Amino acid sequence: MNPAVRATVARALRFDYRTTWFAAGRSALALATASELLFTDAGALFTPVGGVPGPFCTAQPAVSIFCLGDPSGLVELRWWLTIGGLLLVATGYRPRYLSLLHLWLTFSVATSVTLPDGGDSIALIATILITPMCLADERRWQWARPRRHMDRNGRLVAYLSFWALRLQIAYLYADSAIAKIGVTDWQNGSAFYYFVRDKMFGAAGPLAPIWMWLSDSSVTTLTITWGAIVIELAIAVCMVLDARWRIIAFWLGLGLHALIFLSMGLFSFSLVMVAVGSLIGTPNGIAHPRNPDRLIPLRYAGRLNEKKVPR
Repeated sequence: MNPAVRATVARALRFDYRTTWFAAGRSALALATASELLFTDAGALFTPVGGVPGPFCTAQPAVSIFCLGDPSGLVELRWWLTIGGLLLVATGYRPRYLSLLHLWLTFSVATSVTLPDGGDSIALIATILITPMCLADERRWQWARPRRHMDRNGRLVAYLSFWALRLQIAYLYADSAIAKIGVTDWQNGSAFYYFVRDKMFGAAGPLAPIWMWLSDSSVTTLTITWGAIVIELAIAVCMVLDARWRIIAFWLGLGLHALIFLSMGLFSFSLVMVAVGSLIGTPNGIAHPRNPDRLIPLRYAGRLNEKKVPR
């Protein structure tokens, strides 16, 4: 077998994602979707489309919780059941079983809300990709330290899912940055000036005067405009590199989306992106053979004799 292929297979068979980084990201992902429903009136998200009131149920089978039976009936009850289910997922209890509930409720919100905020689709994609990983997790609480290794098949599936998530989100950031470069306002560095003055998505709240003041300076506007592009490209690159670079990507994303939230709002979208960054920031680790509660860096895994590791 080719040495590179052998090394990749070894990494996959020793991969264990069950860390605090992943747990925090998964909980934040559920909270982000719940926050969209909790802080927004149902009438605002379920705006009639084509004269049809209530949830959007014509483009997908009646799988969504909002489309079961009569979509126009018991909307408030479905609304609160969805919020409650997502909050339950966020506790980290029984990830193997509640991962399916998480997927169903996230799908329901992403496909039935008629005025999504942009983070719904990203949350759905991320939830789809981490569900196979969670199905291999037999712990009662996702916050608990692993007591034993995952089986080989579980580790292999988790490794492939983890890479799929990294590539998907890296592409999203890279595509966003490259698309901006093709727009005149981004090319000349004036996009920030127009964004903060946009009537729908512009700066609002107590910090609005600060953003307006910053945008009055051509140097500041140019720096922020092109800074956003550079940061997005940096995040995209770091997400496909080693764990230490993925952690850098997380902090870059946290700063970027915190500023987006403070300037434009979009809380649930920003939290989704931070959550995904935390998921991807998961260190490469395996359980220590003498202390299964301890994870050690994957770069030392080659020194361990896997036959001595209890299954």
